[in-house]
Amino acid sequence: MFAAARQFDRKLTHNAFSFEGIVKTEEDVGHLIVWVLREYEEIDPIILSVGEEEELSIKDSEDLIAKALDFTGKIQFDTTMSDGQMKKTASNTKLKCYRPNFTFTPLNEAIKMTCNWFVANYDIART
Repeated sequence: MFAAARQFDRKLTHNAFSFEGIVKTEEDVGHLIVWVLREYEEIDPIILSVGEEEELSIKDSEDLIAKALDFTGKIQFDTTMSDGQMKKTASNTKLKCYRPNFTFTPLNEAIKMTCNWFVANYDIART
């Protein structure tokens, strides 16, 4: 959400998009947390995440944000900033066993929904 907010501000001022992080949807995880609290009875932890095959790079996420905001200007990659935390892929095999029909919202849809909400609520979202 914060990355989308910064980029929308830059769109309004006709500045280049500049990215430093990654955007993730949290609504799906919220549903899973409620499920864990109500139904998951094991002591062992469970990973509430997409599988490795669905992971995206920061650049791919940046492109999705720019597209969701209809940004046609320049996209800059700030190479002076850290790439963030080293990738540590975790298996969601256990989650798939418990919730085989659960599907995460595709990231492009989640980013578009987030950007649409932010644009529609820009005045109150920035206070």
